[in-house]
Amino acid sequence: ELYAWGVAAYGRLGLGKDELEGAPVQSRLLPEQVRVGGGVNVWQASAGDTHSLVVATDGSLYSFGNGGYGRLGHGDEDNRWEPTLVRALRYTPVAYACAGMAHSLIHLDAGGVMTFGCGNYGVLGHTDTQNKLVPTAIPGLNNVVAVTTGAAHAVACLADGQLWSWGSNEFGQLGSERVSTGLEAGSAEPVAVKTP
Repeated sequence: ELYAWGVAAYGRLGLGKDELEGAPVQSRLLPEQVRVGGGVNVWQASAGDTHSLVVATDGSLYSFGNGGYGRLGHGDEDNRWEPTLVRALRYTPVAYACAGMAHSLIHLDAGGVMTFGCGNYGVLGHTDTQNKLVPTAIPGLNNVVAVTTGAAHAVACLADGQLWSWGSNEFGQLGSERVSTGLEAGSAEPVAVKTP
């Protein structure tokens, strides 16, 4: 089961629209159950700044909330008020999902990584800063066992223990010597973290 509470702007809680008023639900002080895909079992969930991602036990991915920049993965920038299946991944099982500030990162059962949403700072890992409206694989990033994302950077751990990072490096968060400024990418593609 999945529960949500707090501010519901953009549909970020996944509770739909208020049935009495027909208007978007604005906030909930107490937890309410979120209905996912007609009753699928929830494996994992991640809340970003204004959107959320849910992985079901069958590996399917659902998203809801602010659709700006394509962060929901539906091929458009529309908000979703209830958990909506990401159809582009219906034949690609997802192991884990991370919702960032305006982007999303998913770890596939097969060990790859896909990203979508706002590409500022190179946070999508596709060698550029372009937005992606649908899940797009990061080339060459395989055998991944864990992923995480911050507001503007991401990190993946490979099966051999090696860490890779990409995105903003304004505060040294990539583990490399080069610091970035503004919307410039510290690295718009995964780079190995230099460990001692």
